[in-house]
Amino acid sequence: MCQNLTFPGLPGLIVKPSVLPPRLRSHIGIDHGTTYTRVRVYSQDWPKEMRADVVKESHKQTAKLDATYGVESRYDTFPDFPAFICPERDPPLSGFDAELQADRIPLKTAALLLDQTRDVDTNKPRQSLLEKIPCGKQLLKHKYEEKFHKLIERLWKEHFINIRKRIDVHCEFKYRPISLTLSMPNWMNDEKVDKIYESIIADVFGDIIPVTAIDFIGEAQGMVRCIHKEFIQETSRLSVEIGNRHHILVIDIGGSAMNGTLCQIARDDSSDSADAITHCVEVDSFGCPGGSELWHMQIGDVIANKEGYNAASEELQKLMQRFRQLQGSYKDPSKAILVDVNDRNYHLSNKQAKESWSKSFKDATDMIERKVDEAVERVGGADLMIIFSGGSLKLGYLQNLIKGYMKENYPKVPLNFIQTRDDVDIADNTGLIARGCAYARAFKRPVLEVLDRMALGVQAGSPIKQGSNEWHWLGDTLATGVTGSCTLNRRTAIKKIGLKIIADPLFQSLRAGDKKLNFQNCYDLYSVPASDLETPGEYTFKISRVAHSLLDERHKLKLDLDCTYLDNSQGIEMRKSRSYTLPLYFHIGTCCVLPKEDEIEMSGWTYGSTQAQPIKKLDEESIFIDDDI
Repeated sequence: MCQNLTFPGLPGLIVKPSVLPPRLRSHIGIDHGTTYTRVRVYSQDWPKEMRADVVKESHKQTAKLDATYGVESRYDTFPDFPAFICPERDPPLSGFDAELQADRIPLKTAALLLDQTRDVDTNKPRQSLLEKIPCGKQLLKHKYEEKFHKLIERLWKEHFINIRKRIDVHCEFKYRPISLTLSMPNWMNDEKVDKIYESIIADVFGDIIPVTAIDFIGEAQGMVRCIHKEFIQETSRLSVEIGNRHHILVIDIGGSAMNGTLCQIARDDSSDSADAITHCVEVDSFGCPGGSELWHMQIGDVIANKEGYNAASEELQKLMQRFRQLQGSYKDPSKAILVDVNDRNYHLSNKQAKESWSKSFKDATDMIERKVDEAVERVGGADLMIIFSGGSLKLGYLQNLIKGYMKENYPKVPLNFIQTRDDVDIADNTGLIARGCAYARAFKRPVLEVLDRMALGVQAGSPIKQGSNEWHWLGDTLATGVTGSCTLNRRTAIKKIGLKIIADPLFQSLRAGDKKLNFQNCYDLYSVPASDLETPGEYTFKISRVAHSLLDERHKLKLDLDCTYLDNSQGIEMRKSRSYTLPLYFHIGTCCVLPKEDEIEMSGWTYGSTQAQPIKKLDEESIFIDDDI
């Protein structure tokens, strides 16, 4: 028998469970940003025009009733969760307490201290990124202290425990969470840190959301999902401006990182929604450190050294609060900066100001220019739109730098700063990535549907550029359900570049009449391990679909690799073969079909001799190699 619910301190408030409306199934999106962690909730049962709902943080002064039961009250609430810590304070600070301190450290930045790997591009320890920022240099003093590492993990977990409490309050009578999607910066993916992050999330949320329904996507991917849901549907202004273009380059600059993604787009060809952009699929992604919080730290470090302030001093705290209020107004922050506090001006020389700006933004702006160049070269300016977002883009100077570069080099490529457009009103301006994370599952498609729309092929080398940087055809088209092969002749090219399965995700929608795949439309689906390509010889690469069984209904691809080589000890031609079975899943961040890396099955090598015949001499010039790779 149902009992009425009464709340302590509210004897007149009686709620009958039998009349409570059913809770809506909802998706939770979390953007673990540099300055704040943002949480949004979305239900696919809502009307199409509704946006994700904000899960708010409460100040300590908020009434106990609000904190306990989620009842709307007259007290102010703060929309997002401060993601700062002060680990060297006694006791350590986090959340609002840490946010107000001059020596605050972003949790996301502190997590780099736990990273023990080397960067694949520079071969330097990834921890060395911390050397570029003042708080990072301080953190590196503790890089061998396991106790300090555990403290970072504990503060990280406490941050999400606080978020979990607010989610419980927000959802108690309205929503039933069924999935959780979190953002992860493109440049910070490290296996060890990822596992720590994933274990924290599983510990905090695992009792209400199954691990299989917890996903991690790139920050720019979250931004793309938000743009797709809210800004480029049907006849929206931005959708009209995109017109017949098939690519968007979306770049997000936040507090400590720049992330970007190049996406293919396609409109539905059905008569009832011919204007809708229904497919938005990532074919490339990138990212690096850089952003407004790093700039804030650089300025604070310069002034602290100049004035002799301790990092935890009250004067420096007031100064940095004032700088945050003014930072968007500087016409040229690479020049001298004046900040007034208590009727006193704090002055940076031109050199100090320029160095502070460069340390915070130069890597990011250099990469943006490089990636814009590559995108225009890859798809052509007439087929591309560039969209910028992110908190740092409220800095007018940064916008002007980007506008200047585009005007000088690509004046006909449309450029959008989506958060500062006069004709776009964004009520929740800081929550775009979190909303995109909440929307991501709504874009999920069956693997079979994606396979039927795509084409597969083999990339035999790098994106080959000859003459006037023309992009050449690469592999033979491998349409749905058809097998094929590609023979490669030069072992040095194979060892250096490797063999990849490439996929054109929208081939049947946009290019069904083509006879070959073009690299510009493809993403890398799988790369053969380099260790499997060490034998000098001639390789044949074949792909086919695996029919699913009653015991395993997953869709799979099978990759067969044959190598014909000379056995010097016997002086005869030999052949060895192995196969790879790739279970596929739909990745909600990229909207691509990808293999489950930890479930790939590799057979052992099988060996046999070929018919005795002279070995053909391989043409050393048969494959062009770009020495810059």
